[in-house]
Amino acid sequence: MPKHLIGSKGQGEWSDVLITVLLAACILFLLFKVPEIVGDIVTMLSIASGEATARDLGGLITISGSAQDSITITYEGADESIFYDVEIKDRVVHIKGIRREAVDILSAKGVLGATIKTGWGKTAVDDLSEEFEDVNIFTITKNRVVEEDESYDVYDVSAY
Repeated sequence: MPKHLIGSKGQGEWSDVLITVLLAACILFLLFKVPEIVGDIVTMLSIASGEATARDLGGLITISGSAQDSITITYEGADESIFYDVEIKDRVVHIKGIRREAVDILSAKGVLGATIKTGWGKTAVDDLSEEFEDVNIFTITKNRVVEEDESYDVYDVSAY
């Protein structure tokens, strides 16, 4: 007896029907997961993007260099429950990870880890080398030191 395809006189093989049912189940599953994934991504992009935070910090460090005397700048994240892992070295601010209340948000949910929770930004200040874990408030301090024949700036970034 020849095989009949779906669409020819309304008949189909059992495997065609099984594949159609499995495909419909997969589509329904994805429809329930997509809003959750989109919500996580929007939260991370709007509140705690590693790239945006790194650029903000790099820009503030650079701006502190334009102060004629001493300056202190305090930077707080948009959400006090978001904590960052930060490394400042070789004129680059690198966000290594983002956590919400000491729990890694993206790893816990298994969503788009590295693309959102990391980021980097450049700074114009050479002599900074700092590393922080689980911080969300940053203080950038520049002090102008004047000695007999020279003056120079001393930069410090602290976080808690």
